This record gives sequence, structure tokens and C-alpha cells, in this order.
Amino acid sequence: MRGRLGPVLTWLALGWLVLAGPVLAQDLEAGRPVAQEALIRLLKVLGSAEKTELGLDGAEERNVSLSRPMIVYTLSRQDLVEADGRAWGGLFKETDEVFFPVRVSGQDRAGVWLRRKGRGFEVLSVGDARLAQAVAEARDKIGPALARQGLNDDYDLRLLVLDWAACRLLAVLVRDRLFIWPLPSAAELLELAPSLYRAEELRPKLTGSSPG
Repeated sequence: MRGRLGPVLTWLALGWLVLAGPVLAQDLEAGRPVAQEALIRLLKVLGSAEKTELGLDGAEERNVSLSRPMIVYTLSRQDLVEADGRAWGGLFKETDEVFFPVRVSGQDRAGVWLRRKGRGFEVLSVGDARLAQAVAEARDKIGPALARQGLNDDYDLRLLVLDWAACRLLAVLVRDRLFIWPLPSAAELLELAPSLYRAEELRPKLTGSSPG
């Protein structure tokens, strides 16, 4: 895959987006043993029905692994409104939450949520099958979508949460351009098709009233 989920890079795209204080890859990787241990311990006590409910159907210690972790960033509608037509620099706020997709027999099927705490990590939850599977599906489609626009370069992804936790998106940075790919929760809440959008194209939707 050309897409990179690694949080090691600071984005600086001609004033579009700046994320200060990048977390080093090795710092995130320090959370892998914590996530792995929590996952294996849970698998040992779950029944088959419970595994299925968490997206871990057929998961055993021998066939599970963790994909590259993703840090969660938040995006405030109010910040977008105040930024108006100006650059999006500094609008993405890094959180302490980290998501490790869980691979079962080579496919992303669920995830482990961690929170960075001091120099270590604590486990928040295991599951979130819908998110893990949606990110994997989006990664398969983003590369071809960029290629259709003549963008064959490597790209970086960030997991975004828009104000309310249920509204999740992927930010896609390639060259000096920022794109947004709505995950199913955002697609439903904002009435969007799962596709690649220019960031400015989505500003009216992203600054609209919160659903419900």
C-alpha cells in the first residue's frame, strides 16, 4: 500500500495544514505490547458469539496481529467557521487516543483503543469492528481515487473526529493537497457518499449544524 498511517510526520502543505509536536513512531510502537496483551487475554475468555459481536470471529492467538497504529485528531466546526476561507493550518488537534487495527487471518477486522498516559498506555476498549473495516476499505479505494486525479505519490492518512465522537473521517494529504474521505459514520451524519473530496469542497458540510 502506498498510503501511510504512520504518525511520525508533521504535515506542512503550503500553509494548508500544520500539526505541531509530532509523536515519534517508536513512541506509538511502545503501545503495541500493551494492545497485544489486552487482545490475547480477551480472546482467551471470549466465547464464539462474543468474538463475533466484537468483529473477532475466528480469532485465535495464532492468527491475530496488529496493524500500524493511528493517532486520533479532532477537528472543531467552530474553528472551521472562524477560519472562514483561510488555510486550515493548526485546526487538527492531536489527542491522547491511539487506535490499533486488529488483523485476523490477514484482514483488518476490529481494533484496540489505547490512551497515552504519562510515559505509558492504558487500554480503553477492544472491538470497533466497523471502524477498522471501514478504514481498510477506504485505504483500498483512496489510492485509485488519487490516481484518477493524476496523483500517484505516496500519501499520509489521519483519523479525524469532527466534534462529536460518532463523526469520523480520514484526512488524506498528498503533495500540497488535502482531501477528506468520510468514513461510514460521517457519511451517514453528513449525508455524503464514501468518496474522495477536496477539503474546501466539504467545508459547508463540516461547518453545518450538528445532526440531531
